[in-house]
Amino acid sequence: MPVVRLGPGIMRVAGAAAPTFVVVLLVCAAALATRPVKGAMYTGTWTRGAQISVVTFKVSADGRSVMGTTLPNNEPVFCQGGGFGLPLGQAKAARISRSGRFSVKLELYFAPAKQNQGTVTVAGRFLPRSRASGTVTTAFTKVKACNGKVTFKAAVAKPV
Repeated sequence: MPVVRLGPGIMRVAGAAAPTFVVVLLVCAAALATRPVKGAMYTGTWTRGAQISVVTFKVSADGRSVMGTTLPNNEPVFCQGGGFGLPLGQAKAARISRSGRFSVKLELYFAPAKQNQGTVTVAGRFLPRSRASGTVTTAFTKVKACNGKVTFKAAVAKPV
């Protein structure tokens, strides 16, 4: 192969432009890969032992927020006994960042004692091919032994 010799000024410009071009390509690819499906319902699962649990959330019609997050009753709890309470009302819509990340916080309310017992946070990020992944974290105010975190994988729910 013939070698072409260029002046030192040209080589410096080409050398400086190449890394910038690569960064621009990576940013564009990441932005396209993390877009949620507008108006879609995502369903995800996590496994602890033999038990499989489900988390669901909906993306707004404009694709800018997550809403309608639901979890099974008494999940995830990392100690014996369960019965920690239910999420109090509906979670507020959570903004989806430009990088495709979101975080929804639900308060846990134990009705018999009329007490807030802590929070459950569902945090995630959108992935290519209509998928998402993230964590569900419980944070109890009084019983720290029940705190914990699980990871989930989700996909757009197929219409029935």
